[in-house]
Amino acid sequence: MKPLLIIGIIMISTASALLFNYLNPEGLTIISVKQDESETPENRKIEFFKPINIETNDAYLLFTKELQFIDVRFPEEYRAGHIPNSMNLPFEHIKDAKEILAHLPQDTPLVIYGSKIDARLNNVAAEEIFRTGYKKVYIYSGGIDEWIRTGYQVIR
Repeated sequence: MKPLLIIGIIMISTASALLFNYLNPEGLTIISVKQDESETPENRKIEFFKPINIETNDAYLLFTKELQFIDVRFPEEYRAGHIPNSMNLPFEHIKDAKEILAHLPQDTPLVIYGSKIDARLNNVAAEEIFRTGYKKVYIYSGGIDEWIRTGYQVIR
């Protein structure tokens, strides 16, 4: 009887853990894969079904690879300070993104950013750009605020 009880407890525990892991978006790490430090989001084989959120370290790695950054803040905010080589596509003109970005091939990876305060607008802008046919769209959620706080270069 005791061996059956122990086996039952182990089976129930395993089933509970697997169910938790399946239902929890964060999950539990069952197998840890060491990631190459030199790997950037652009190097990873990612299939985009929607824009992908990235943090400051990934944004900087993409910046060093000279990806196209798009600032969706107002022109006066852009002129006050922006990420080098970024272009300004104010949120108010996001519906015209297809025409404004026509000079960029649709397989061009784009990093959308704005202000951390207006993160919701950054997401809406990225989704709109994604809908126009650009399928490698990143959303830098920290925006210019986090970029400056981290001490990275800003053009003023």
